[in-house]
Amino acid sequence: MSPSLSPNLPALPTGSVVSALMQIQMKNLDAMATAQKAVLEGMGTLARQQQDMLAASLKEFTASPPSLLGSDPRAAVAKPFDAMRSALLDGTARGNLITQIAAQSNATVAGILQDRMLAALEETKAALLAALPAAAKA
Repeated sequence: MSPSLSPNLPALPTGSVVSALMQIQMKNLDAMATAQKAVLEGMGTLARQQQDMLAASLKEFTASPPSLLGSDPRAAVAKPFDAMRSALLDGTARGNLITQIAAQSNATVAGILQDRMLAALEETKAALLAALPAAAKA
């Protein structure tokens, strides 16, 4: 005797539906693995970018030691403000880049999962419809 999905639906052949549902689940697991790989790649890209930014900042910081003692007092006053302005602009640009990288990674992962979810819905629907007998024509 075949199990029934609900009292209103006829009994479905167990083997074909279960087999189709197992295949769908395997595809779902593959999509999850692909999404996880994309997450790890995105995190790696983000970490490399942050490392590059930190290295550039350290190199910039150590390349030109501040010299506040000079012959021009106006330049001595202006230099720290100019350096701070430059640092703020660089920090904003770097933050924007990091945000963009993270958004691209998130969009990739969301796309993988959404595509699989939509495919799984269609595959499940097709498997169940294929297992049901055709409606009688009146």
